[in-house]
Amino acid sequence: MNFSKEVGEYDPVRDRILKLALHRGLTLKELSLKIGRNHAYLQQFVRRGSPRTLPEPIRLELAQILGVPETDLNGAKAPDGPATMADKHHLSDIGLTTFAMRLAAVRLNSAYTTPGIFADVLDMEIGRYSELENDSNDPSLQELNAISKASRVSLDWLIRGTSDIKFDETVD
Repeated sequence: MNFSKEVGEYDPVRDRILKLALHRGLTLKELSLKIGRNHAYLQQFVRRGSPRTLPEPIRLELAQILGVPETDLNGAKAPDGPATMADKHHLSDIGLTTFAMRLAAVRLNSAYTTPGIFADVLDMEIGRYSELENDSNDPSLQELNAISKASRVSLDWLIRGTSDIKFDETVD
């Protein structure tokens, strides 16, 4: 597939659709036809932003074809833009005792609230991300670094969960 923009240059929902299509070896044209739309429907959605959001019946069908939860394709539930710094007081006051709990909290406090989109931002397979958030596996140092950068929460807080959350405000 030859897209004029690369993955990562669109908002999270449009990026997610592109990545899922690429991963499954499908073109946007093929996906459009599978959901009963004209061949250019998803290309216009992804590249031109029209329609602004996908109607619910289309999101449901597309999510089923791509094998993801519908919320991964819902722009209202996954705001545009980079992750924002988590609220220090909110996170420190809710007693997050495990890494998995802290990971879920930083995801929910980011602009990428769905697990699939947050996993994409981290450049991580959704299955691996689910293992981390479900506390069935420990993160690697590389994964911890990616999570820290995406959420703008310190590594110390992610690892130890100390009550004094130190944000890395110099993260690029």
